[in-house]
Amino acid sequence: MLIKGQKKGIIGTYTDITKRKQNEKLQEVLYNISRAVNSPISLDQLYPIIHKELGNIIDSTNFFIALIDYQKDEVYFPYFVDEKDEDFPVINFSETNSLTVYVIKTNQPLLADYKKLQKMIAQRELNIVGTITDKSIWLGVPLKVEDRVIGAMAVQSFTNPKLYFEKDIKIMEFVSNQVATAIERKRMEEELKKLAHYDTLTAAYNRGYGLELLQRQLKLSKRDKSPLLLAYSDLDNLKDINDEFGHEEGDRVMVQVAKLFKSILREVDIIIRMGGDEFLIIFLDSSLNEVPIIRKRLSKELNRVNQISNKPYKIEFSTGFSNYDPNNPQSMNELIRIADQMMYEEKKRKGKGR
Repeated sequence: MLIKGQKKGIIGTYTDITKRKQNEKLQEVLYNISRAVNSPISLDQLYPIIHKELGNIIDSTNFFIALIDYQKDEVYFPYFVDEKDEDFPVINFSETNSLTVYVIKTNQPLLADYKKLQKMIAQRELNIVGTITDKSIWLGVPLKVEDRVIGAMAVQSFTNPKLYFEKDIKIMEFVSNQVATAIERKRMEEELKKLAHYDTLTAAYNRGYGLELLQRQLKLSKRDKSPLLLAYSDLDNLKDINDEFGHEEGDRVMVQVAKLFKSILREVDIIIRMGGDEFLIIFLDSSLNEVPIIRKRLSKELNRVNQISNKPYKIEFSTGFSNYDPNNPQSMNELIRIADQMMYEEKKRKGKGR
């Protein structure tokens, strides 16, 4: 600025870029969450990404996501990171007034320091679940998909009562809309995947997807020169149970048998419902040498189930085995045929027929 030819000062404009930068950071967080949702990761893999991204715009040292199951009347915590509490139990939704349940029931955000928490407790609006200190501050918002509340997410501090302010509620609400949509989408994807891959009655793999897995494992066994063991099992008396006690009872037996098989499996092993009352079990990196051990475990578990069932019948099944030898490879269909034939031979010896 010149006055009478002399420089007297500078004229400039001032723009507060703090808010703009915050908005840019927020948009970046939302974009990164959206990108993660569109990737082929699972819901359990998505939660830590949400946590990490939220930490770029607000302190999320202590952070959790809670979801509600209205049918079971439960609130559970699929993701939970906390300095004081290792884990949160499943909460009864109707009978509990925890901070999380309060947010879900009221469908409103809540910012509460220790003084406010004590007041809410005194007014019987709240029951504390978990740890609080005299320096606690808690900020939670509902997770909503359209007008439906599916849960809540929250951050908290045990040592800094001034860590969160009213402005942070808006940030959390803004992010929560994206998070709720992301969770719902991943849940739907996983439900569709479950329907495509699993038998709805027994939760074993269905025949189509299970045989795909077997084909993949055979290729891996061929490449790695590792053995693979198949067990083909068929219930001996399902028809009798259906005829005498009804098909619902028969379905319960099928579920029980699937659980029995799972109880003797390692995590890497695979159980497939082939159809009707037939199951195919794939024991990875195993050979016919393991058959006596597997039969013993099956027999022991079957006796235990029958002893505690208090039913007027006993569950019985026959099992045949075949194995893939990388030095003498056979096709998938041939391996299944051999195991099925061995099962039928056992059934004949027991006088059970097919």
